[in-house]
Amino acid sequence: MNFELKSLPSQRAAQHVTDILTVLVTDLPKTASDPLGTLLVQAHRAGDFQAKPGQTLSMWKVPGFRASRLLLVGAGDGQPRQLRQALSAAAAAIKAAKARHATVLLPAGQEA
Repeated sequence: MNFELKSLPSQRAAQHVTDILTVLVTDLPKTASDPLGTLLVQAHRAGDFQAKPGQTLSMWKVPGFRASRLLLVGAGDGQPRQLRQALSAAAAAIKAAKARHATVLLPAGQEA
């Protein structure tokens, strides 16, 4: 599996080509205009995702996204312990998906 570090604004996440786009989520938007934000709003409203530490929601071939899989991972309020939980859950899900190329989108304000 290949890992790469790059700066990717969440607004461009939908256009990123990868086997699995993993998004660590701390804040759920109330409204959104970009594809990722819109998906987060819809998943939250449906009760499928609350961004609790370690919670995951895996989706395959999401319309509007170029990644083969999209993985939302809850990171709570972004405290170090909760980020570790999120990263552990993300690593397990990425491994289970047998992805060859994984991209992790960190919460706003976090750096690799």
